[in-house]
Amino acid sequence: MITATLAGRNLELTLDNIDQPFIIKPLPGRMGKQVTDHYLRITARAIPADGMEDLLRICVDGGRWHEDKTLVPLPEAHRTNYLRCEDELSTAEAQDVLLPALLWQTVLGMDGVTTYVDGGGGMAGGVAALRLLVTTLGISPHAVSPRMEELIEAAAGGTETTA
Repeated sequence: MITATLAGRNLELTLDNIDQPFIIKPLPGRMGKQVTDHYLRITARAIPADGMEDLLRICVDGGRWHEDKTLVPLPEAHRTNYLRCEDELSTAEAQDVLLPALLWQTVLGMDGVTTYVDGGGGMAGGVAALRLLVTTLGISPHAVSPRMEELIEAAAGGTETTA
């Protein structure tokens, strides 16, 4: 189970049976806008999903602008949270840190995190938060993914879907 709270300007993520919380610092607004755009482009399959790992690294530990004006993760020595996810957590637990951090850095902020947690975390929480994001931005869910409605219904227990 994950608990998400604000501690000053930081997002604090606490997982059951993990001693230390994950402290996620906010990205500056221009980086948050870039994160939002990049995440939506990945979900819409407009760009390859292999960029998702770097996006998650940026969201949990921060990023910097590269000389070509792209957002890149900080060097490995500064990736404290991401390395903790790799070294201390199961894949499911890491997902419950990485996705809320991503959502928090988007235009949704804490609303995205709350939607993820209240949606049960994992795939169901992620789909609920993605739906909130596209709705907030006034984008048709079908513009992001033609199968998004099916995924949302399946996550809610309404229908079955196959990959």
